[in-house]
Amino acid sequence: MRLALLCCCAIALQLVGCASNAPLRAEKLVDDANQALGPAQSSFAIEGRLLLKQGRRNDHLRFTWDHNEAHDSLMLTAALGQGVARITREANGTQPVAQLESADGKKFVGSDWQALSQQVFGQALPLDELPQWLRGAHTQWTGEKDGWKIVVTQAQRLAFKCGDATACHQHQLGQPPTSALVPRHIEITKDDTSLSIIVESWGDDG
Repeated sequence: MRLALLCCCAIALQLVGCASNAPLRAEKLVDDANQALGPAQSSFAIEGRLLLKQGRRNDHLRFTWDHNEAHDSLMLTAALGQGVARITREANGTQPVAQLESADGKKFVGSDWQALSQQVFGQALPLDELPQWLRGAHTQWTGEKDGWKIVVTQAQRLAFKCGDATACHQHQLGQPPTSALVPRHIEITKDDTSLSIIVESWGDDG
């Protein structure tokens, strides 16, 4: 359960988005690190899977993750569909509240995800970095935070659906871009611990 909760915390951060407010559809996968990631998206609904390796132990989980500025809801399930944990964040003025609730009823509450990881594991994990990468806020494919190495190994081109009149109209006016390149596969490593995150669907694409 400790490793499962680490998985939970490692993707349930002080979140920021992975898809545009306008409907998006996945176009193609990209592995050319010379292409800049972005532009940054603001909200998202994504599904995917993650793998946490720590020493000789491996943990595989699936996730669904919904985010907007005021609220986050992240559900983690085991490979056979059993619930592992639910993580939420509610904005409350300048004092957001983050909560992790495991399948066995244990609850952890913190002012943000960084504080939550400190409470659960006794150390502050670099959790605030992951959503920034996922939403395309970093243009580069590699980075480092507090000794943790972050590598985007594959990205995905997302395109606005032209069936959305507002999105198409704004594009015609030279407003928001019609596509964004966001990470699909991210590896975060330090010492004998690695977290691999694969996004399988974005918005209403899945």
